[in-house]
Formats: sequence, structure tokens, C-alpha cells
Amino acid sequence: MRGLLSLLVAALFVAVPGTVAADSGATTLDAAQESSVAAFTLNAGDVVDYQYSSYAVEFRIELEGFGTVFSSAGQATAGSFVAPQNGRYTFSFRNTGSYTTVVSWNVSPRTPPINLVLVGGVAAVVLAAVVGVALWRVKRPRLTTRPPAPQAPPPP
Repeated sequence: MRGLLSLLVAALFVAVPGTVAADSGATTLDAAQESSVAAFTLNAGDVVDYQYSSYAVEFRIELEGFGTVFSSAGQATAGSFVAPQNGRYTFSFRNTGSYTTVVSWNVSPRTPPINLVLVGGVAAVVLAAVVGVALWRVKRPRLTTRPPAPQAPPPP
């Protein structure tokens, strides 16, 4: 029973390979300084939501081995980026002003819906297995010892 449950839990983690956590924070940048704040391995079509607020910064997304695939400048920006191809993407800020600035940011990859379906399916299988084993244990006949065979009465 425990072996089966361990196997099903391991299958749950294997079924969700594309799930990644969001990154957020605040970064202080001196004049002309650049800082990478997040990096994700994405597949073509994956979506990353982003938002930031600061004074005089450039927000860039670079694809490893390719270069800049997206750039935006402004004091407060929010949007979504769709990965054009598979690869490792780095999200960074560069201070374009003459003074130190603080950037508050959030970069959140969306979980593909197929992963949610897989998680739900695996969870349903685990639940069905646990309920099935519990019902089987309740319904199976209990082994009991037989009562002693009746003995003849002692002679008079």
C-alpha cells in the first residue's frame, strides 16, 4: 500500500515538469547599472506576466544564444511576454538614468493548462486508489478462530 502511494506521488511530480515559481522583489541600480532578476526555461508559446515600477529603467528579455527578444522602457509597466521558441530566457533591468533608482518588479510564468489537467488526473487516481483499498479492507471477511468442537458429555 505504501509503495503504491509513493509511486503515485512520484508520478504526480513527474507529470508537472513545466511548473515554475514566480519571482518578485526590489532591485537597487546605480546609474547605467544592469541586473538580471529572473531566468526561466520556456517552451515556444509559454506566457510570462511581468510588471515593474521605477524611474528611468529599461526592461529586457534575452534568449540564451540569441540576444534581446523584448525590450521596454518606462516608469511603470505591466504586460505579458509569449516565448517565440524553446530556450532559456533571462529577465533584466538597466538603469538608463543618471541617479540610483529602485525597481519593484514581478515576473510570473503562467502554468500551462495541460499541467493542471495532469495534476487533477493524478490526484483523482490517488484518491480512487486510497478509497478502493479502504473499502476492500472494510468489506473483506475477517478471519476468526473456530469455536471448539462440541465434546461428548462425560460418562455417568
